[in-house]
Amino acid sequence: YERKQKIKLSSSKKHMKSIEDKVALKPKILKPKLGEKILDIGCGSGGITVSLIDDYGAQKVIGVDVEKDVVKVARDRVSKNGLKDKIDILLIDKSSLPFNKDTFDMVFSKDSFVHIPDKETMALDAFRILKPGGQFAASDWLISHDNDPSPQMADYIKAEGLDFAMASPSRYANAMKRAGFIDIELVNRNSWYATEADKEL
Repeated sequence: YERKQKIKLSSSKKHMKSIEDKVALKPKILKPKLGEKILDIGCGSGGITVSLIDDYGAQKVIGVDVEKDVVKVARDRVSKNGLKDKIDILLIDKSSLPFNKDTFDMVFSKDSFVHIPDKETMALDAFRILKPGGQFAASDWLISHDNDPSPQMADYIKAEGLDFAMASPSRYANAMKRAGFIDIELVNRNSWYATEADKEL
């Protein structure tokens, strides 16, 4: 039986001076810097999207999601908070991120990549839209291997009607490395999550 792992991912994009002279920028603290432009992948109802502006000082945040209903809720939240000039909420399809190269200072996501089976293409797309020196920061559900889930986990996923495509920490790390990211850090948050979950029981 695989226990879901709560993992924080972070990495930074190489800054290319030339093909022969690559300068790697160290990763920033996992907080947006004042004035940064951030993409929130899988923004859901927009709670964290708003927080990136109100609590962390981002200049501009674009939230994207594939579900029409939650996009409407997120847009309503942005409007009620008076942040329509700082936050855009977009409905997108699952094929790719509709942004130009070197657009964002940070790509952020909370618990959304578990719904994306192709982790390698996801990492490549995140790298493409990040500015040189930008950061990719995410939290997600992982398992310890890349085989089929155990019968117990498969039954749980089916019973809950989930579209989980969990992958191992090593697969995420390799996907980011091949995409071009450096200073890749994966933090196992199982102990923290278990403590928080016990409080809810």
